[in-house]
Amino acid sequence: MKTLFSIAFSLLTFINVSYCQIIDNVEWAPQGATWMYDLISMGSVKHLIVSYERDTTISGKNCKVFSTKVKTYYADQNQNNYLFSEVFGENYFFYKSQDTIFWYNPTTTLFEMMYDFNLVPGENYEVFPNGNSFNCNSNLISNYIVVSDTGTNTYSGRIFNYQDFLEAPYWTIGSRVVKNIGSLFNFLPEPSVNNCAL
Repeated sequence: MKTLFSIAFSLLTFINVSYCQIIDNVEWAPQGATWMYDLISMGSVKHLIVSYERDTTISGKNCKVFSTKVKTYYADQNQNNYLFSEVFGENYFFYKSQDTIFWYNPTTTLFEMMYDFNLVPGENYEVFPNGNSFNCNSNLISNYIVVSDTGTNTYSGRIFNYQDFLEAPYWTIGSRVVKNIGSLFNFLPEPSVNNCAL
């Protein structure tokens, strides 16, 4: 699937520092928030870039709007990467209610749960298909994902709570989600390994 390449919030850059003692409660998707994920690609390097754009209201819910674009790089004979293309994608809509993040799923035309930061090991929730998957055409059957572990980890000198998930049969959000940052592997629900018909 996708692997996290980098994730940046205004002053938040991934650095492993071990001297923090307070759990960070950074706002979900503050102004300037940008995520960058590696995409699977043959013969090139592709990055999905997701950026917070603005706030809006949908069905009475205060939502955050995220833009997407895919940058593709090819290496020349000297193994230097150069930009081949930059394709702008769709906008996506998210809202937060307490410690739960929902996304507007164009496949179901409903707001679906993306993350529930309160779940503990053994608890689960349903993940719905993303008909606009960046990876492949897949089976559009929902499934439950199960929290396997929770804990804390340090990013940019700040301690964040995280949840680890077991592999799901059809759709996954990735194996690790960091509170108020999101998945370290997928922007949206993506097909699990056994659900990808390339």
